[in-house]
Amino acid sequence: MKYKLIVSDIDGTLICNKKEVSEKTKELVDHFKKMGGSFTIATGRMEAAIQPIISQLNIDIPVIVYNGSAVVNTITNEIIYESKLDYDLAKIALKICKNHDLDAILYLDRKAYINKMTPSIAKHVDKEKVGCIEAGDLYEFLKVAPTKILFIGEEKGFHLFISHLQQITEVPLNFICSEHNYLELLPADASKGRALQILADKLDISIEEIIAIGDERNDISMIEAAGLGVAVRNAKDELQKKANFITSYDCNEGVEEILYKVINNMEIK
Repeated sequence: MKYKLIVSDIDGTLICNKKEVSEKTKELVDHFKKMGGSFTIATGRMEAAIQPIISQLNIDIPVIVYNGSAVVNTITNEIIYESKLDYDLAKIALKICKNHDLDAILYLDRKAYINKMTPSIAKHVDKEKVGCIEAGDLYEFLKVAPTKILFIGEEKGFHLFISHLQQITEVPLNFICSEHNYLELLPADASKGRALQILADKLDISIEEIIAIGDERNDISMIEAAGLGVAVRNAKDELQKKANFITSYDCNEGVEEILYKVINNMEIK
């Protein structure tokens, strides 16, 4: 096979409205693996939030989590790669986000912490099926460098928040929008693209032998890094412009289209 590894984003790509992996996707992934291929996921989610998907697809190689801040083997709990957010930057961001009507979720030591439950955080919890720990004031709570911070709010608030943060710190900012109402502050060197290269090195697979599939702006670095970068039909315009191939179908059906083509040795162009 020309391609030995397929890496897929989750939300808006591998799963869509039903919020679960389709039976057809499971069958195609299993077929691809039986032919000698490998399949894994690259997501902004934390490890606990993807365990059901890992189990359903029998993923037995490392996964990319926290939007590239870590590469983890969830079977052995080995951390292949991990980057931390600058501590002082995290403290400042947590302090001023309150002025911009943003809810913050702090990711630290494989757990998610919040000030208190709000309607927007409750929706996030329902989607990811992983609880958040109420820790009170996150600015006071944080004592060590975290993995990342997710801010939930409106796009206008994001712009004002970023501008405010830029005015009071000289630390490089690495923000990504993983959904229209999600703004994530990541370590300066973290991206799905960099994590993909680390994963390729770990598996001793050439980057040219990898297909990466995504739908959002946070997937751009990954599809640019891969041998074949694929955008599902429902992907954001910014991602489609960077992709080598755009599927004929949305979400999981687009992933299934790619799996079918690879399994049947069909040209993807």
